[in-house]
Amino acid sequence: MNAKALLVLIATIACVSGHAVLRNPSAWNGQPSTASPCGISPGVTPDPIAAATWPGGSNQAIEWEQVASDGAGTVVIVIDPTGSNNPSPTAAANIELSSFTTSSNQKYNNGFTIPNTVNCTGPGGLCTLMVHTNNWWSCAYVNITNCPGCPTPPEPAPKCTAVGTNLKFCSSKNGRSALLPVGKNPSSLDTQTYATYAAYLKNPNVFGANNSACLKAYTTFLCDVNFPACGTGSDSDHAVAGQPCHSECVAAMDACQLQPQHANLYDCEDTTQYLLCPAESSANVVAVAFAAVVLAVAALL
Repeated sequence: MNAKALLVLIATIACVSGHAVLRNPSAWNGQPSTASPCGISPGVTPDPIAAATWPGGSNQAIEWEQVASDGAGTVVIVIDPTGSNNPSPTAAANIELSSFTTSSNQKYNNGFTIPNTVNCTGPGGLCTLMVHTNNWWSCAYVNITNCPGCPTPPEPAPKCTAVGTNLKFCSSKNGRSALLPVGKNPSSLDTQTYATYAAYLKNPNVFGANNSACLKAYTTFLCDVNFPACGTGSDSDHAVAGQPCHSECVAAMDACQLQPQHANLYDCEDTTQYLLCPAESSANVVAVAFAAVVLAVAALL
């Protein structure tokens, strides 16, 4: 391996062994990252789509998750009115909204008031929201409107989108449709999905195995997470629209031996992300019914 390739590998591993990340609004990079100042690689251009719309003068909040202990510390929330995809953390134009301290592995909600005077001049008239603690960085585009008292419009729902036939990593999704964020480019998402896959599997602190069973299960799982089915028909791999099955998550984490210090990266028991699919639910019903019969017979003896 040449020196340049080695440096790229080291940088990639450093970015994904991270332990704190912006969950809401949705960050450009949904995985923890040490890549300053926005958690994305140099040269990456995020789609100019607002992850949230905040009226000036309104009270808002972000959700920040500490995934592992070295993500603890002071979290700083900053608005860059220029909407840069490579903002300076110390730029004079920056507006610091709030700061707070984390100490344990959990999700934190922190509130603040949006100033009435913010004038977003970035792509599409957007601002950049930059959130960081210690060496962990996340950014998102936000739309700040000068409309005190106006209700905040709901974030656009994911749209059933034809992914085309050019996906290289998630090729099983070619020719299908998936629920994607509005304006998200399927090919770019495919590239991001592979980057997460490759980097996590190279990091023994994340996964303890990378055998063929792990590679197959993790590929299926990641592609279903990032290209969730629009519905429950023949176009679906997991029977629950927009969400992979609980069993699929468990299978991938077991096969790849998710390490305890990164257990929060994929919480298969989080029912907001991984639901019991019909087959699993039926199996549970059968198991419960069988247990009830056994108990009833035992009571008669």
